[in-house]
Amino acid sequence: SPGHFILDRYNSSLLTVLNAVCLVVPQIMYITVQVSSLKNTIDVVSEGQIDGRYASCVFCALILFYEVLGGLKSVAYTDVLVQSTIMLTTFLCMGPVCTYLYGGFNGVVPENCSQMYIQDGVPRGCVAYENPALLEGPSMPESLGMLSFLLLFTSFPMNPHMLQRCYCAATDAALRNTVIGLYLTVFVVLIPSVLLGMTRVAVEPDTAGSTFGVMMSRLLEEGWLSSAFSAVS
Repeated sequence: SPGHFILDRYNSSLLTVLNAVCLVVPQIMYITVQVSSLKNTIDVVSEGQIDGRYASCVFCALILFYEVLGGLKSVAYTDVLVQSTIMLTTFLCMGPVCTYLYGGFNGVVPENCSQMYIQDGVPRGCVAYENPALLEGPSMPESLGMLSFLLLFTSFPMNPHMLQRCYCAATDAALRNTVIGLYLTVFVVLIPSVLLGMTRVAVEPDTAGSTFGVMMSRLLEEGWLSSAFSAVS
């Protein structure tokens, strides 16, 4: 574990404990956000028929149970063979699906887009009408906020996710290829994610909930998509 590295290197129990606290506290916030997002997604996709609070607790308990039984190797296999495959497939398919159903960026972003409709004499259905600020350049505070985020991101190599990979990698080449794959994945899913967000702003501007949950609920209303997702599950 990351704590053992500090203990072996400096032979200090106090420093090891402080290091563990510094690593655990951010992870508590990270896990809290993940569980909250899972709860919101369940609430939206199930349209309130399943209580997301209890369902997310059940999923968390199952995750802990599987990790205790299988250890780190089971986590690695699950991430690579199951989770990564499903997530990448979902995001790669999201772009073509949104383009087919809503016309892609041209169908939901500009004025007079193909999804435009008139409601009470006001044009709606396009990002240009629903939230025109998204099409403008960022303000100075927003730019400074993004710069701050990028500077904070330089500490990501010390994240337990990355440290565990460093300790568990069989070879330096395996570690290098894994990290390269992680960063390439970010670019692969970025454009479909932006398209999904823009589509939500245009076609579901008044629906509460996370973008992913809202759009998944809407896409599942398409009969052929519902069948495809059921087959994959």
